[in-house]
Amino acid sequence: MSEHQGLVRAEIDALPIYNAGSSFSQLKKIYGQGGFTKLDSNENPFGFSPTVTTAIGEAACEIFRYPDRDGDELRRLLAQRMGLSDGQIIFGDGSEQLIQVVYQTIVRRGDHIVMTCPGFGLYEIYGVMAGARVTKVNFSENWRFPVDAMLEALARGARILALCSPSNPVGVSLTEEDFERLLAGAPADTLIILDEAYYEFLPAEHRFDAIARLRDQSRPWLILRTFSKAYGLAALRIGYGIACSEDFAVAMNKVRTPFAVNGVAQAAALAALQDEEHLRQTLAKIVAERERVASALDRLGYGMAP
Repeated sequence: MSEHQGLVRAEIDALPIYNAGSSFSQLKKIYGQGGFTKLDSNENPFGFSPTVTTAIGEAACEIFRYPDRDGDELRRLLAQRMGLSDGQIIFGDGSEQLIQVVYQTIVRRGDHIVMTCPGFGLYEIYGVMAGARVTKVNFSENWRFPVDAMLEALARGARILALCSPSNPVGVSLTEEDFERLLAGAPADTLIILDEAYYEFLPAEHRFDAIARLRDQSRPWLILRTFSKAYGLAALRIGYGIACSEDFAVAMNKVRTPFAVNGVAQAAALAALQDEEHLRQTLAKIVAERERVASALDRLGYGMAP
């Protein structure tokens, strides 16, 4: 029984604590400096662009000032690259904060949320926190997205359909055909959240332009991306959302804490985004290592998701 019975909402009392894994410093105390390889958090071992160090140093001179609330300079560059309006982009303290923000913005008690299982735990945790019903649909035996079962769940009505592609933690990605089927079958008022935290790691043959496809939809949608993975800025906590409309981004901004992303993180992300060569080299190394490790595991007889 809780020490302060009745103080904490029942939904919160029943929640698990999100498993964020052990930090690098904690693991060093257990295994020593060179006694382990840390893979559990999918951190980028090749690190950030060298230009980030300079940007952080310059931004540090301004830490007595509040940061740009909207991250205008970074927002303009992202919008320009994606052919969007600046007002459709919203930043968060990591893209995971934006999951919390969008749930707080639209989810009501009793709403229905559909997601895959295994899936990123916060899509369930924030749903339970809001008093929603969460349906977790198991991946197929061949690790394909369970589209038919998801469509069955969506037929009962849904406030949110949460999709991670590439999937966290499974790794597989949605095909364009499966994405089209889900869009066609989801109720018109269901918010489609497409979490693309690992988008940059997708091989060209598995990519499709989800923004272009969603732009033609009259339904609500939100795409989430991050600077934590491919750009190596996990400790600085900066992610962004691409909203279906400027009005929806404004509504989310009303919920989001005003200075969600600090000025140093904004400067680092801007520098990282502009160093396209570093990103290209980093992705090439990681993809090559992914294939090498997969081949080695396959020779040892381990099955794995593609």
